[in-house]
Amino acid sequence: MDITADWERTRQEVAEQATAYPELYIPRLGGTAGETVDLAPLWDRAVAARTAPGQLPPEPSVDLLAEEAGGLALRLRAALRAFTRRRDGLTFVSDEPEGPQEGPAGPADGAIALTMWSPGGDSLGGPWWANTRLFVYLGEHKEVLIHAPKAEFIVATADIPFPENPFTDHTRFVDSVSDPRSCILGAHIATVYRAHLARSVVRGIIANRPTPDAAAITAEEFLRTLEED
Repeated sequence: MDITADWERTRQEVAEQATAYPELYIPRLGGTAGETVDLAPLWDRAVAARTAPGQLPPEPSVDLLAEEAGGLALRLRAALRAFTRRRDGLTFVSDEPEGPQEGPAGPADGAIALTMWSPGGDSLGGPWWANTRLFVYLGEHKEVLIHAPKAEFIVATADIPFPENPFTDHTRFVDSVSDPRSCILGAHIATVYRAHLARSVVRGIIANRPTPDAAAITAEEFLRTLEED
């Protein structure tokens, strides 16, 4: 194995990425206190770079951006993975309900001002803080549609007091896409929040044993309902 050649190729790839995505490489890899990166203009650039002629473009995602651009996108990907896996006991959630209001897809049935954060680092990653507003649309068949048109996500190193100020090493990512229905960062935060709610509901069922929405039916009874249709 030619380690020198491999290292040179890596340096060349990083140099090309830094040229194509300077927003993710300034002022230094890893970020500094107060640095803000707007992801909005980067999604389309990464998708275009990964779209082969005559093929459908891939879906924009943090994984795609990290692979294509590197730099601070790698840090964002690592933090979002920690965001997804962090234990509930190490995650704090503030979800303030708001009434009906105009949302990105028309009048919403309500909204939730959501902030989630985890102040300490552990084996699943360093501290982070996330903020968005979830616009909730309720369907007649109990379906729930959520849009998070804008989002903010702070990634901090694991060895600093967080969320107390001052930060000594952190990066603030924002996603202010022109189409509020396609906020990728907001969608990720909403997905993690829904998973958090689901776990909370399961814990509540075990602890409180509430009355179920409907009486259980057997497999045979279910099959009979199909015959009736």
